[in-house]
Amino acid sequence: MEIGSYNAGITHGVPTALWRSLFHKFVSIVKLDPWSWLGKYDFFGIKTGKAADPVFLHFHESDSAEDPGLSMVYGWQGEGLYRNVIGGIDHAVMRSFEIPSVRAYMRPLESLTPVERDIFDSTGLEPDAKGRVPVFVCYHPGWMPWILNVADAEYVEAVLNQALGVLLRAETDKSIVASPTRSRSGCAPSTRRKRPGARTGSACIPSTTTYRV
Repeated sequence: MEIGSYNAGITHGVPTALWRSLFHKFVSIVKLDPWSWLGKYDFFGIKTGKAADPVFLHFHESDSAEDPGLSMVYGWQGEGLYRNVIGGIDHAVMRSFEIPSVRAYMRPLESLTPVERDIFDSTGLEPDAKGRVPVFVCYHPGWMPWILNVADAEYVEAVLNQALGVLLRAETDKSIVASPTRSRSGCAPSTRRKRPGARTGSACIPSTTTYRV
């Protein structure tokens, strides 16, 4: 993404320099293309700063089923709910709105909302070769999805920094984000502590790898 002139102030409550940093980091992750080798149900957790619980990263397709998406799910409880949703165990239509998380996508420039376009234009960046730009959406239980506030943006910047480090290492050693050994049924054996929000039963729940930073 080309760097041009930008608004050095505040854009929708967040320093424009921070928006630029988030966009650059997500584009750097897109260029590493972890979607090409991580499985549909693969995701890993990292810890950053003083957060008590990890944040779990799941690389998936965006709404268009063509462009890359990344969900950053907060905490063990959120991870349990999220795993049930992507595993087809929880079919509640609104469940994804109840999972504390930030979702990042690459979307066509023409598909942005006025607020998203205003944020992107303020950075002075250009769309990628496919005409796509990064978009970040925050999900807080009890609230409609919306843009990041400054606290969310600072935390997501730290998470993306950690994620870049993991993915760069994984280029030469993918075992660091390998899924746990699966049973013959294809389900991950229950070897970790039970997490709040996780359901039990006969259905197969996708496994998770926690990356210890």
